[in-house]
Amino acid sequence: MVLDRASDIVTAATTSNDALLSKLSALRAGYLVDPALRAIHTKPSLPRKDPMINRGTWFRFTYIEQMAVAFAAKYNGNCAIVSLGAGLDTLYWRLQFTAQQEKKEGKQSYFHVKHWIEIDLPSITELKAKKFDLTHGEIINMPVSEDTTIRPFQEPQVILYRPKQEHAETVPEALRVELPGYRLYAANLEMRKTWMPMVRDIVANDKGDATLPVLFLSEVCLSYLDADTTIGIIKDLPTYFNSFGIVCFEMVNPSDSFGEMMQINMAERQVVMPSFVELGFTAQYRKIFQLNGYEDSYAREAGDVYRSFWPARRREIEQLELFDEFEQWNLIMGHYACIMGWSGVTNLEEMLNSIGQDTESPDAPDK
Repeated sequence: MVLDRASDIVTAATTSNDALLSKLSALRAGYLVDPALRAIHTKPSLPRKDPMINRGTWFRFTYIEQMAVAFAAKYNGNCAIVSLGAGLDTLYWRLQFTAQQEKKEGKQSYFHVKHWIEIDLPSITELKAKKFDLTHGEIINMPVSEDTTIRPFQEPQVILYRPKQEHAETVPEALRVELPGYRLYAANLEMRKTWMPMVRDIVANDKGDATLPVLFLSEVCLSYLDADTTIGIIKDLPTYFNSFGIVCFEMVNPSDSFGEMMQINMAERQVVMPSFVELGFTAQYRKIFQLNGYEDSYAREAGDVYRSFWPARRREIEQLELFDEFEQWNLIMGHYACIMGWSGVTNLEEMLNSIGQDTESPDAPDK
């Protein structure tokens, strides 16, 4: 069985819980609509965080969500989405809940994909399976890979969770939605020569060619991995997939005073983030993509992207909670980045720039 190191468990549990609490706070303040998120939080009250955190959470969540939606629409659902370090994320439940409502209303265009795959550590996936009423884990033996040298006592196995065919009536409706093509795997992302072939086999055609477009998502996941693992993931994706992109939201700029404070705060909670410390610069990520033969890449600080992101919706969001601490806001947003690399698929930068444009009037751009 895939075993977690103590540092992995602490980091994964802490960051997964942080993300959950931030999204619940944003939900409470009206930034998000997410029935599944509310359903897995059994406490009667929701947490409350600073308005800047809520607004940043909205952008982080919506950027990842809308890139997934746009990618699926581009390929009319004939694609796969793979969420790395998915944690307790509810994105697929949210998208399917909306899609099923739209189908009932007779709409012809709604979100769908051929495969939706999530990967995280066993300690997280076991918790997710319980909260989301998934099947009991099925152990799958994988071919022995060279990655086993990283952890000599680790057997080449992963654990697979799937949606249940039927749910008890006590399970909230938001968690009883159909989840076509959904798989949750317990696997350590360090073991990329185990999980990458596994994903490739899922998306491969009858001839064994991985030509199906695949979008990988990392919502502040790579930042917490060893730098060698992050570089290795970026390096190996082109080896296994012909048409793919990776969309990331990661921490950057570790070497200034604010970045150093972020490191100290997380270290006090026993959370390590090696890739943030060693690779956390937009230019560095672009260089890694370039050196590994990607067709193109994109990396900009979140604050820069936010200012031109979905203008109409952004202006609505900014009215939910007003604040004037813009220096602090700019500091926070300057230490995260939207990072993307792609080969054999549509230009992801153009896709990002098109989000929300169909709802804008000709004179609406807010650059």
